[in-house]
Amino acid sequence: MCVAAAAGQVLTKMDDDDFYAADYLSDQLFALDYSGADVVGKQAHYMYLADRNATLLRFPEREHRYTRTVMGPTIMGSADVFRSSPFAAVGSGEDTRFLGDVIAGGGAVYASDRFNYCQQRTSAGHTWKISDAELLASGVLKFLEITEIKSLSERGYSLNTIETVAVIGLGYIGLPTAAILAGNGIHVIGVDVNPDTVESVNRGEVPFVEPDLASYVAGAVSQHKLSASTETPTAQAYIVAVPTPFNADHTADVTYIKAAARGIAPKLVGGELVILESTSPPGTTQLLGDYLISLRPDLSLDGADGKPSIHVAHCPERVLPGRIMIELVTNDRIVGGLTPRQLSSPRHFTQCSARARSSSPMQRRRKWPSWWRIPTGTSILPSRMSFR
Repeated sequence: MCVAAAAGQVLTKMDDDDFYAADYLSDQLFALDYSGADVVGKQAHYMYLADRNATLLRFPEREHRYTRTVMGPTIMGSADVFRSSPFAAVGSGEDTRFLGDVIAGGGAVYASDRFNYCQQRTSAGHTWKISDAELLASGVLKFLEITEIKSLSERGYSLNTIETVAVIGLGYIGLPTAAILAGNGIHVIGVDVNPDTVESVNRGEVPFVEPDLASYVAGAVSQHKLSASTETPTAQAYIVAVPTPFNADHTADVTYIKAAARGIAPKLVGGELVILESTSPPGTTQLLGDYLISLRPDLSLDGADGKPSIHVAHCPERVLPGRIMIELVTNDRIVGGLTPRQLSSPRHFTQCSARARSSSPMQRRRKWPSWWRIPTGTSILPSRMSFR
């Protein structure tokens, strides 16, 4: 009906839920002209997920190319094309069928650039049934605003004591974690034994390739929220993200964890949060806590004898290279603490960097059976809490 009533030579399909910039139509007309295609649209595009307050870039490699499909709300072509290949009277899938009919009739479809259009996605009112998690898996996270700090405060949790975080180890987990925390307004000092890594970070550069990490680091450094040092600073929270390689007998080598503890111990005064993120077997969190106390006998893990206590927890990361900046934020998080009280601080703190809701915690198992042997590289925790 709309096609029949239209008087223009070129027609376009648009969605009133989506955002179209001022130059959108002129750019698409230009693409229609220079490509010589019968239909143009966008395959590479930005998408805003309203429920997560996140913007991702989908299919970035699929621009400036002839294709078989483009996003339905971006279809543009001559009026003759729309009249010769009319949309089917169906409730869904009409865009795909239209493009298929154009190609079957010998026409060409061209995907232009990613700019001047952003698809908007809310939790309801869509015929396309797909979850936010599935959409995030199909794109690259570009912009994210974390709002959990406010919501936790409204529920009575206090996070304002954690203003400075030290991340020990600036590798594939440590540096992305530091950058995301810094991007959410926390003052972060990264610590690494490699002076070249420290110098790179302080210049706002990254020592390894990971999509989107460079922009996070550059932005955080320019805003003076992220810096790096070879010395462990004083902080309210410490994240230990150091290697745990194999020993000759295939057990975990905790040398680097103990080295990190030796740097942290002199800075402790009581009340600090120490989170182990290194992949490690059961008992390693207890080992870290006991080792810290052996270095600082004036402190305790449980406030015994009136000594100031520290909070020690385990929060391992399971992320895929190439998607670390997405999965650090969107993946479910497991948190383990040595006592129920020690579960509280890391649980609330990790919600600053992950969009998560906590379920009921489980305290650590008091004793592992003698037959229990965990292969190196397997992260089975003394206690666990899942975020969903």
